[in-house]
Amino acid sequence: MLGNVSPTEFDLRFSFWGIPIRVHPLFWLMAGFMGWYPDDPKITLIWIACVFISILVHELGHAVMAKYFGWPPEIVLYHFGGLAIYQP
Repeated sequence: MLGNVSPTEFDLRFSFWGIPIRVHPLFWLMAGFMGWYPDDPKITLIWIACVFISILVHELGHAVMAKYFGWPPEIVLYHFGGLAIYQP
């Protein structure tokens, strides 16, 4: 599938509302790079958490609608953002 990244052994995998979610390691690196604040690492960690939550909530919107229509969804967070995968 175009845009999907291959799974790695280092992916974080969990499910939310019965929707499988996979977070690629490059997601964390890119989010940290974009929000890097060398004077206070706590700000960088807060930034990473905010990016994670906002992209996940956005993709959950797509996935919940897919589930509503009976299409089994999956969410992947990777270095370019997020991807909700489902087959109509």
